[in-house]
Amino acid sequence: FLESDLKKINNEIDEIKEKFDEELTSLFNKWLHVQMAILQEELKIWRLKWMLLTEEEFINREYELKQSINELYKKEVQVSFSVLISLSDMG
Repeated sequence: FLESDLKKINNEIDEIKEKFDEELTSLFNKWLHVQMAILQEELKIWRLKWMLLTEEEFINREYELKQSINELYKKEVQVSFSVLISLSDMG
């Protein structure tokens, strides 16, 4: 009688352990999927940040180049004016 009860209890314990393992595996798989989704969203955020930084760098570089062009244009005007004055003084 005791042996059969012991076997029955052991079988029930084995079933409970098996169900627990299955549930734990299922929860772990769900956790993995959630973590993967979170990491994908973080990757999207980092890509957007990188794109914004790159765009900002281009905008800053464009501004610097426009300033350089304006300075060169001012120098060109000054040189042209100086040349005209020099030519008029000669003539």
